[in-house]
Amino acid sequence: MPGEGEVFNEAEELLDEQDNAILASVPKEKAAKQQPKRKPLSEHLERVEHVIELDEQDKVCDCCKGPLHKMGETSSEMLEYVPAHIKVIKTIRGKYACRQCELEGTQSVIKIAEPAVARLTSLKVSMVTCT
Repeated sequence: MPGEGEVFNEAEELLDEQDNAILASVPKEKAAKQQPKRKPLSEHLERVEHVIELDEQDKVCDCCKGPLHKMGETSSEMLEYVPAHIKVIKTIRGKYACRQCELEGTQSVIKIAEPAVARLTSLKVSMVTCT
């Protein structure tokens, strides 16, 4: 009677050198997350940048109440059509994290500045009037 650790080892014992070579040559698939890539908007178009940042009172860690540092930013571009005038509006939103929590290894929330509600409302109104 086989030992407790040897019950399910038949397949491993039956592999020969050719099988091992085949298994070694098969590339392993990586689960790389690819974001869709669009062509950049033309450089000759007029550009207006809107920078959106967190309020000073929001630049505090919810966990340890330490100060947040800017760890990066996200940006998006959108075409805006005004009759006889086209321009690119680039919105930049700051992203903040807590250095104290990073040093301690505590998982903390990354805060991203959100656009003002009035900006979103005016955008929706302009989109409705254009369609």
